[in-house]
Amino acid sequence: MKSRIKHITVYQKQAGLFFVALCACCTMHAQHIDEILSQIEKNNPQLCAKDKARNAEKIELKTTNNLGGTAVSYSPFYANGVHGVASSELVVSQDFDFPTLYAQRSKMIKKQSDVLDSQYESLRRDVLNEARLLCIQLVHRRKLSALLEKQAKHINTLVGLYETKYNQGEATAMEINKVKIEAMKLATDIANCNADISNIATTLKAMNGNKDIPLDITEYPTISALPDDATLLAQYMANDRELQTLKLETEALERNVKISRHENLPSLSVGYRRNTALEERSHGFLVGASVPLFSNRNRTRAAKAKVESVQSEAEHLRLHTEAEVKSMIEQIHNISKAFDAYDANLMQSAIETLQKACDNGEITFIDFCREQTDILQKMQEMLQLEQQYHLIVANLLKNS
Repeated sequence: MKSRIKHITVYQKQAGLFFVALCACCTMHAQHIDEILSQIEKNNPQLCAKDKARNAEKIELKTTNNLGGTAVSYSPFYANGVHGVASSELVVSQDFDFPTLYAQRSKMIKKQSDVLDSQYESLRRDVLNEARLLCIQLVHRRKLSALLEKQAKHINTLVGLYETKYNQGEATAMEINKVKIEAMKLATDIANCNADISNIATTLKAMNGNKDIPLDITEYPTISALPDDATLLAQYMANDRELQTLKLETEALERNVKISRHENLPSLSVGYRRNTALEERSHGFLVGASVPLFSNRNRTRAAKAKVESVQSEAEHLRLHTEAEVKSMIEQIHNISKAFDAYDANLMQSAIETLQKACDNGEITFIDFCREQTDILQKMQEMLQLEQQYHLIVANLLKNS
């Protein structure tokens, strides 16, 4: 695979130089895709909303481990022959769970907070990768647009020549109509390509909170040499955010199993009591316990069932993700083989040879346009392969 990727890198450099010379679509100080992603990460409404929701849920989690409210009751008593209150009772009490339960809840809150952080990072990864894929498509459409404009220039010249030949009686109506239909198809392709560029720009602006964002990118992101297949698969699986989130959810639920067991311990109540009579007052303490004989029934079994459910979901996701990654790696191999079939230098040389032959009168300009259109079509296919390569690599490295 390394040799194939090396070939792709070489051909990309060759193709890049050729497209700069042929299409004039690149600048010396092109904007980098990472600059766009940095702005989107800062301004994306979905990420901002998720971050605020995460912080709110963390605060709410902390409240689940607080003591309950303090109860205060006052009871006045009346008796015959006594003016006013004959006696009264004041009780101040505080209920709390068994002390070890608070420690277990604190650990679970930490796990649940980690889950919330992992969910945010998973969304952040998906949003930024979506933006990266759009940027790659934008670069491709711009290169394609430049190439189509090059073809349009030649086909329009060819239409003019055929109109002249038709007026002179040297070309048939069928021939001129065929050329015009080809020019019409090319004009439609250019319009569709420009529409794609506009739509991608609008989508990226929306992802940036509808704030203006410079989109003068003309080159794909730089890709370092990829590791071997096994290492690439292992790195993806180890860093996948969704798998990490399910792992953290499993740990949180396992902690919940321990909490459900501790909830079988009695909850306690302590307080202060004061009783008053006409000429007598007494003070005392209140100590009580509440044993959950029935309220916690089957809670531990339910907690264990949730753990098993998430573990099964995690295993399903692991197998599905592994299959997807292997498929993407296989696609990289196939694209490498297809890319090896193209030679940008050869195509450039062929166009130059055609130009010289046309200048020397060895071939007609019409033949030159036809041959050059075929070569430009091959270059268009090469651009498509180049885009597919970068899209797949972006998905493979989205966890990095």
